[in-house]
Amino acid sequence: MIYLDGDIQVLAALITFSKIQMLLLCCHGLFCEKNWSNSPQFKIGYCQQCLERVHWPAEMGSPPLLYFNAGLFVYQSNILTYSDSWTLSKSLLQLCLRGKTF
Repeated sequence: MIYLDGDIQVLAALITFSKIQMLLLCCHGLFCEKNWSNSPQFKIGYCQQCLERVHWPAEMGSPPLLYFNAGLFVYQSNILTYSDSWTLSKSLLQLCLRGKTF
């Protein structure tokens, strides 16, 4: 399954994803994009895709956790993952509905 937001630019063939043997793929967010211009990351030129370009200053505390862009999501399912997800979904639904009367 490949999910793409409407504002994602595809610069290569999506068939490339089928050659990667991973269960879950996503991409790092780009703090160097203009829409992050008010963030501390943007102001110092920090980009988590090029960590060697600008080192996070110690006076700013710990570097931010990696941010993943939810606009691109690739999921390669298998029957075990599907089964576990289905079982978890059913148990969560039962938990949410416990004690409710309709």
